Amino acid sequence: MTGGWFCSHLELDWRNPAFRKFVTAIAEHFTIVRYDSPGRGLSDRDALPSADPDDEIAVLAAVVDEVAGTNDQVALLGGSSGGCVAAAYAAMCPDRVERLVLYGSYAHGAQIAERHARESILSIVGAHPGVGSRLLADIFVPDGSTKERDEFAAFLRAAATPAITESSLSMVYSLDVRDRLGAVRAPTLVLHRRKDRAIPFALGQDLARQIPGALLIALEGKDHLPWRGDMTTLLQAALGFLSNNPRVG
Repeated sequence: MTGGWFCSHLELDWRNPAFRKFVTAIAEHFTIVRYDSPGRGLSDRDALPSADPDDEIAVLAAVVDEVAGTNDQVALLGGSSGGCVAAAYAAMCPDRVERLVLYGSYAHGAQIAERHARESILSIVGAHPGVGSRLLADIFVPDGSTKERDEFAAFLRAAATPAITESSLSMVYSLDVRDRLGAVRAPTLVLHRRKDRAIPFALGQDLARQIPGALLIALEGKDHLPWRGDMTTLLQAALGFLSNNPRVG
């Protein structure tokens, strides 16, 4: 099961060939359930993203109960801020999570960038949708062509209003699950690209250290989106771990 990122749209994501290839590769082995968080994508556009991890956890818990009943276990794949939510849920409901894969994630959002940098990005994203979406495209699609960056910027503008995007990004920066990670009991794999432009690799290392028994696999590249760059190695690692065979290659 995978949760929504800070900005997602189930329908628009599926139109992206790279995204579709990534998800299809996982779906050959597992049933995938994705969802847009409130305020984003196809979810309720009147809802503002909450800065409280418990609100995001409650959404994930409701989806798990809906698709898996109240007793069955699920494997969670959490990317970026979704990794914080997935890890916190795994800590709160250890009997529901069989395995946990965290990609490009972190434990404390305030460590993603200096305070002034965070405030500047939020201000631009909220006040200038065109410039803000282009700024985020430069971060999330660092090696993309002009066309690919333009497409990603257009995706951001279509997936959420400027206010929602600013609120979602603010939530990313405010999430702090450090006090919960020690309670994670599910076997956990942390995947992180060494030169990730959005979430520094050091934060992935820190996340792995705080989860008992977590395995960290460092991947090459700087793309934050898992369906960009070397998708094959990432998928091999994730699928191998989920199949209880944690190998790369």
